[in-house]
Amino acid sequence: SSVVDNLELGFALGATDYLVKPVDRISLLKKLSDLSFSTKKGRKSVNILCIDDHVEVLELLTSILEPSGYNVITADSGKEGIEKAITYKPDLIILDLMMPEVDGFEVTQTLKNNSLTMDIPILILTAKDLTVDDRLRLAGRVETFMQKSHFTKEDLLLQIRDLETTYPNRAGLLDEVSGLFDHSYFQIRLAQEVSRAERYKNTFSLIMLDLDNFTEYIKAHGIHRANVVIKKIAEFLRKTMRGSDTVVRYGIDEFALILTNTIKSPAGAVAKRLLSYIDSYPFYGEEVMSKGKITVSVSVINYPRDASSPEELIFKAHQMLRKAKSEGGARLEVYGQQG
Repeated sequence: SSVVDNLELGFALGATDYLVKPVDRISLLKKLSDLSFSTKKGRKSVNILCIDDHVEVLELLTSILEPSGYNVITADSGKEGIEKAITYKPDLIILDLMMPEVDGFEVTQTLKNNSLTMDIPILILTAKDLTVDDRLRLAGRVETFMQKSHFTKEDLLLQIRDLETTYPNRAGLLDEVSGLFDHSYFQIRLAQEVSRAERYKNTFSLIMLDLDNFTEYIKAHGIHRANVVIKKIAEFLRKTMRGSDTVVRYGIDEFALILTNTIKSPAGAVAKRLLSYIDSYPFYGEEVMSKGKITVSVSVINYPRDASSPEELIFKAHQMLRKAKSEGGARLEVYGQQG
């Protein structure tokens, strides 16, 4: 298929990318090709839903997309956009953030909460470069579990149920179980870290950890025991980190660490230590699990060497986690290194 599968997976679960107005033909078509949307997806043509309250913007988008072979569906309000997304299930949505009444943030949230539309990639259309605060709002709407790029729909639904029982309406940016900051806070920190490193020509590394067999552990021992495991790991991560580093609980079984001013090799050494600690720690009741025990898949990636934006860092880190998992877990993948 011409839509690269893992790109679609990696990006489909959050706001994918954004374009700054006024839109020009070259940058729009380049964005679509970056997202691997060519005009034919397999055999059928690609449907793009454009949502904007300015008719002239809709006309402009149509005049760029249609001659390039895309099918365009338009909606001139957030409410109509949601209805058409559910009716037509387009391949991609181009969405204006700043609309009256139902704005783009609400549209994103509604679409991500509906199983019919949760997988549709969203290209945000904005009159300005997104600030850290804007990213925070978007990140906050696209909840933790929506970011898990290696999940199947079934896993997602199971996780959502788990999350509903674990976190009744949790407020703020703190994950109460682990005592760490959560995924929404991480989105802001990462955006800040990228802009700081860019300004001072500096570097940092990102480590992502994903517990293997954790869903099985929850099934075997229940959420209370599972939360004890999460607390234990959080405590160890905190001890390992320096004051300037950031550690968050990224998802139900996922953690992320930002190591400031750190190149890849020392970050790799930290990652190895985390992997072997979790591997050898005797968590309660592991012996009854078919896979044997709780292990972790870990990925390490560096800015600016391997990626140039927060989205690209997360996307590539998740790509490596999927690879580690597909090879049986309990593995470390360092971006750009073999084996």
